[in-house]
Amino acid sequence: MEFSAFLRWIGLASQKELAAKLGTSDSNVSKWVAGRGYPSFELVAKLLLLGMSIEELFDKEVADKVKV
Repeated sequence: MEFSAFLRWIGLASQKELAAKLGTSDSNVSKWVAGRGYPSFELVAKLLLLGMSIEELFDKEVADKVKV
């Protein structure tokens, strides 16, 4: 699922709203979307609870390493 589609799916309109929901900055969320960084493990857990998959959060190489 594309990130903007994910935001709409969970009822949010912007990266800023997601940042507020997760307790982080919108610049952090922007970095994840642009592929310039990854969320902390705590935030990964929150995103997974919101319905995003490991594959959607990370590129394939990282996702394969994260899967248990």
